[in-house]
Amino acid sequence: MGTHIAPTFANFFMHQLEQSFFSTQHHLPLLYKRYIDDIFIIWTHGEDSFKLFYQSFNSFHPNITFSVNTSTTSVNFLDVTIFKSHLQQLQFKLYHKPTSSFQYVHYTSNHPKSTKLSIVYGEALRILRNTSTPSDQDTSLQQLTINFRNRGYPLKTIQSMVTKAKGYTPEATCQRDWVNPCQLDQ
Repeated sequence: MGTHIAPTFANFFMHQLEQSFFSTQHHLPLLYKRYIDDIFIIWTHGEDSFKLFYQSFNSFHPNITFSVNTSTTSVNFLDVTIFKSHLQQLQFKLYHKPTSSFQYVHYTSNHPKSTKLSIVYGEALRILRNTSTPSDQDTSLQQLTINFRNRGYPLKTIQSMVTKAKGYTPEATCQRDWVNPCQLDQ
């Protein structure tokens, strides 16, 4: 996007554009979340009013246009699929683009072992945080194991990092002797 400050300016601009646009609307989304250029909306005013909202938003600024993917059952947003459960509750599971090839650092690379372990741990933690149901977590962790095995990682190494991720709690990070980040917020 050019200079380092460009994304910050783009976010400020989009925030101002959104505020100006929303002030002109009769119907607003129940939920509106934007991360850079990805927007997630929950709309409760019917399909026709959403089409009008979308068309108005798309014509609000001459240089800004939006594309839309709508669904009454599920939608992909960033790295998650958000869907309605059979109880009509929102749930989440990890989403991978069809082009994803899971080219993690190979285990035989010269990277420090701690780096390789951290990659497995971080990916397992991401699954556990961004997946609502235990069955979807298990399926994703099984696929993660296959993906890392394909990159030469020993099964015991993968399993130990998954176990470590399963034991993670935010409170556990507050137990360090050398610094207590939880006290910094108080």
